[in-house]
Amino acid sequence: MPIFRVGSETGGNEASDAIRPFQQALNNAFFFNPDSQPYFETMKFFVLALRVSGRTKDFGGEGPEYFSKAMRKGFFCIDLTIPEHRWKDVSFDELRLYVLDGVRQCFEVCVEKARVSKELLDEDFLRTDFEAGCQEIMSANEGDDLFQRSRGLDILNAMIAQAERSGEPVDRQILMKKLEDGVFAI
Repeated sequence: MPIFRVGSETGGNEASDAIRPFQQALNNAFFFNPDSQPYFETMKFFVLALRVSGRTKDFGGEGPEYFSKAMRKGFFCIDLTIPEHRWKDVSFDELRLYVLDGVRQCFEVCVEKARVSKELLDEDFLRTDFEAGCQEIMSANEGDDLFQRSRGLDILNAMIAQAERSGEPVDRQILMKKLEDGVFAI
């Protein structure tokens, strides 16, 4: 099951271009992980929104903000606000360290809220998988697929192939919905 589903809202094209590889890597490491076990009682996953200030919009603030519960939908939400000076004119590695530090802070807020809500099945297991994802991001090179290509496409294609092999009708919309919900099997 996924840990985080990561989206973004940016203050312009430059901000979007700067954060896109990290959003991709975070989703690959923390969302598209079909081998993981469930982490939560009733929740599906945490939702992380990267709010990246830029030329056309300044979100104000910095770090984890705006935690909310969307339990009917099955997740907790948190924003990670990134000011323009944190991504503009910095190296890829500097931005990677900064983003991962912010993601770690958001993770801690979400885990504490999940603990209080009695949603955690096995906190140690969740933390181990989270750290493995962080290590994967830290050890990958800038041009690696982790930062460039969605694992979701590979998972979707595997789900389609599995359905075709079993003779089941393939409804791509249903499979896409499963993928969006973090369900990686037919």
